[in-house]
Amino acid sequence: MLLTKTPRKKIVFLGTPEVVCVVLNELLKRARAHSELILVVTQPPARSSRSQQLIPSPVQEFAYENGIPVLSPLSVKEPDFLKDLGCCEPDLCITAAYGQYLPSQFLKIPKLGTINIHPSLLPRYRGAAPVQRSLENGDKVSGVSLLYTVKEMDAGPILAQEKYQVPLDVTSPQMLKELFILGARMLVDILPDLYAGKLNPEPQNSDDACHASKLSAEESFIHPNFLTALQCHNKIRAFQPWPMAKINFIIDGKIVECKLLSSKIEENRALNVGEVHINQKEILIGCAQNTTLGILELQPAGKKAMCTADFLNGLRNKSITIQNNT
Repeated sequence: MLLTKTPRKKIVFLGTPEVVCVVLNELLKRARAHSELILVVTQPPARSSRSQQLIPSPVQEFAYENGIPVLSPLSVKEPDFLKDLGCCEPDLCITAAYGQYLPSQFLKIPKLGTINIHPSLLPRYRGAAPVQRSLENGDKVSGVSLLYTVKEMDAGPILAQEKYQVPLDVTSPQMLKELFILGARMLVDILPDLYAGKLNPEPQNSDDACHASKLSAEESFIHPNFLTALQCHNKIRAFQPWPMAKINFIIDGKIVECKLLSSKIEENRALNVGEVHINQKEILIGCAQNTTLGILELQPAGKKAMCTADFLNGLRNKSITIQNNT
């Protein structure tokens, strides 16, 4: 008796930034026995602010380097795109930081549905900035969720979750990378059971849901008069790489806006709220509840990023205070 080989399931991947290329890599390396990556969908090339040339997304470049066809529609609602996707007859679509809302017409196409890799423990932090809001809030535990995509954002049934212990000094880009590595491995591990119908997706409890809204430039300034050193530190690591946490120093009467790149909490030093103290390597700032923040790296407006020691060397003993941004 001849044994027939089960055809590989056809997968379409949707994503845009470099951080999700790890998902493509895992699918290509570890899922070839049962899955075929037939198409990548990504955001259209963006125009460089300097050269004005169109720059393809990192996902598009990865796909080209690995011989995978690419579509980059302005909108996934475009009839021509939906027709092309339907002609591919995908079994499964996978999304990770794609950047567009998927309409009902899209969700009807893949036979086994669409799975999203979301970097939070849903139903917490549904929305655009789950990692940033988790860090800003000082969460000690986060995680990643694999869920079916439905019309309501990040509200679909959950296929798998894994927790992640949040290091005190991890930044948003670092944590996002680690969560997508974790999510990519989880995804490849569950695919055989998904194809075999052995998974039991769990509905989310919407009563426990909270929204992770987009970051805005307007909220980027830290306010030591109202925030503790820990809250300031959390905001500094959460708001990278954009919009960056900022503070206005007043140096000999002139306001100098600085982006804050790294910091630490000075547990053994207490300053009055708003007080500034300078040592050889740090700018110490008194924060709420008798806590003190140490600034280790910063970037003055119009200049390169630098360690605080280099910044202080350039001041040549000039006086420095902070502007009260209320």
